[in-house]
Amino acid sequence: MRALSFEEANDYLKQVNMETGYWNRVNGIPSTQNNPISWINYRAPRDALALYLFAHQVANWLPKGSWKIFQIDDSSCFQFDDAYLFGRLLFGSHEIIDFNNSKTLRTFLFEFSNDQKENAATELLLVNLIYVFLLFENHGYVVSSNSHAGQCLGIQDGFIYFQSRVENISDAEILLKNFEHGSYVYPDWMLKMLSDYQEGLLSDSA
Repeated sequence: MRALSFEEANDYLKQVNMETGYWNRVNGIPSTQNNPISWINYRAPRDALALYLFAHQVANWLPKGSWKIFQIDDSSCFQFDDAYLFGRLLFGSHEIIDFNNSKTLRTFLFEFSNDQKENAATELLLVNLIYVFLLFENHGYVVSSNSHAGQCLGIQDGFIYFQSRVENISDAEILLKNFEHGSYVYPDWMLKMLSDYQEGLLSDSA
């Protein structure tokens, strides 16, 4: 993971016809949009376990790619405790990061490679970041290098927003219905990861 400047973030986002806009929001570039943005939102569960598993489900909605970006909206206001937890997840440090400072970078790049173990750890980290943002009702966005159809996860005030330039976001609707019928079940990608770990495929000795 590495933090990106405003200019660096836009260099990546422009690859999928997006850009950083007002209040550090992720927007589509108007001149490149053939279709309007379609979206649905959903109130995340308040039960801790259900919320954790919900974060797994929604994180998997974005297409896989060579990178993903997690961007903090300027509407986010961090208290001491959530700033500590979020910073600990990002940097693995006990230092308290002042995310409310306008000079603090608020865009984070996560890159993927052929290393299965490293990719699994990165995906889990993104799940936990989404979980913390939903838990503390902060504002942010997650975008993939393969979000060519405008796929973007928005997180605002405990709601998740599925955004896309595809007119029908039925895959998100199906995801939500499946979650409601089995909220305490890991998604398939996580079950495979757990199986691989138990079989030693993600262990240090693999």
